Amino acid sequence: MKVVSKASEYFHSLDTLRFVAFFCVFISHVFVFSGISSGNSVIEILTPYLFTQGNLGVSLFFVLSGFLITWLLFKEKEKNEGLAIRKFYMRRILRIWPVYLLVLFVGMMVIPFLLVNINDSVFIGSGLLEYTPSGLWKYVFFAMNSYMVDIGRIPFYIAILWSISIEEQFYFVWPWIVKMFNKSKLPILFIFLIISSTYFRFNNIHDMEYIRYATMSVLSDLVMGAFGAYLVLYLPRLKEWFIEQRKYIGYILLISVPVVFYVFKIIELHSVSTDTIFPDLVFTLSSTAISIYFLYIVLFVTYNKHAYLKVPLKRTCEFLGQRSYGLYCYHAFGLLLTNILIRAEVLPVSNTTLSLLIYMIVSFGITLVITVTSYSYVEKPILKLKERFV
Repeated sequence: MKVVSKASEYFHSLDTLRFVAFFCVFISHVFVFSGISSGNSVIEILTPYLFTQGNLGVSLFFVLSGFLITWLLFKEKEKNEGLAIRKFYMRRILRIWPVYLLVLFVGMMVIPFLLVNINDSVFIGSGLLEYTPSGLWKYVFFAMNSYMVDIGRIPFYIAILWSISIEEQFYFVWPWIVKMFNKSKLPILFIFLIISSTYFRFNNIHDMEYIRYATMSVLSDLVMGAFGAYLVLYLPRLKEWFIEQRKYIGYILLISVPVVFYVFKIIELHSVSTDTIFPDLVFTLSSTAISIYFLYIVLFVTYNKHAYLKVPLKRTCEFLGQRSYGLYCYHAFGLLLTNILIRAEVLPVSNTTLSLLIYMIVSFGITLVITVTSYSYVEKPILKLKERFV
C-alpha cells in the first residue's frame, strides 16, 4: 500500500513535545545539582518521585527519535523506492556532530580551567581525572554511554552526551534495517528487539549503570517509537483513530503524567530494595510500559485534531523545541555557570523555594542564551548544507 502523506510533512507538535522532554531532564538536574533545599516539606517529599525523573525525559526523547527517524526513512523509501543511506548519514552528521564536538571540546578543554579554583565536587567528580587516551576514542566516536557503564561517573557537563551517543549508534544501524527488511517482516523484528531489550534489563536489573546507559537497555524506547511510525503509516485506521479521539483524552494524558512518574518511581524503589524476582519483573516490564505510554502521547499529540499541546504557548514551545538539541547539550553549562555565580556570591541564594526558582530561571536563561547563540552562528549555517543531501 502506498503512503499518501507528503514527504515534506513536518510535525510541529513534536517540537513542543521535544521541549517537554528536555524540560523534564532540566528540572531533574536543577534539583540534583543546585544544592538548594526548597524548605517546603511537600516539595521535599515529592522531589524523588516527580522532580528528579530526568531519565523518563530521556526515554521520551528516545521514543520521539525512533518515531521521527523511522517515519522519514519509510517516507523516503516509498517515494524513491529505496534509501540513499550516504545522504542520510550526511544529514545526521550535519545535525548532530557540530554541537556534540563543541560541547566535548568546551567540557574537556575550557571548563577544567574555570573549575581550577572552585571546590565544586558535585560537578567535578572523580571523573575529571579520567581524560585518558585509552578512553578518548569513546568520547569522540559516540561511545560515551559505554564509558558511563564502565566508569560509572564522569563530569556531568560531559556525561550529558551519553544519550546522544546512543542515538548516533541507532542512526548508524537503523537505515540499513529499514532498507533491507521487507515491511511485512518489520513488525516481527520490532517485537523481537523490544523483547530482547526488556530481557536485557531484567538480566541486569540490579546494575543501574547498565539499566540507565547500556544501548541494549534503552533500545526498546527507540524501537517502540519506530514501531509507532510503522503502525500509523501502514495501518491507516489507527491513524484515523488517533485523529478522531475525543478532546478529553488529551486532558487525561496531561493529568496522568505526574501519576505515571510517581508510580514508576515507587516500582523502581521497591525493586532496588528487594532481591525477589517479582518486583524486578514488574520494574522491567514497567520500563517497557512507559515506552508504550510515551508512544501513545507522541501519536496523540502528532495526529489528534484536539491535541492540547498544539494550543498553549504554541509558538514559544515550537521555538524552544526546535532548539531542544542545543538546550539539552548546553544546559549542563548553564547549571555550572549558575553554580559559579553562587560561589562568587554574585547570586545570593538560601534554602527556600524562591531561591530554587531563581536558580532555575537563571540557569535556564544562561542555557537559552548559549543555545540561541550556537543555533545562530554554529548550527544554522551548517544546517543549510543539508539541502545538498536531500
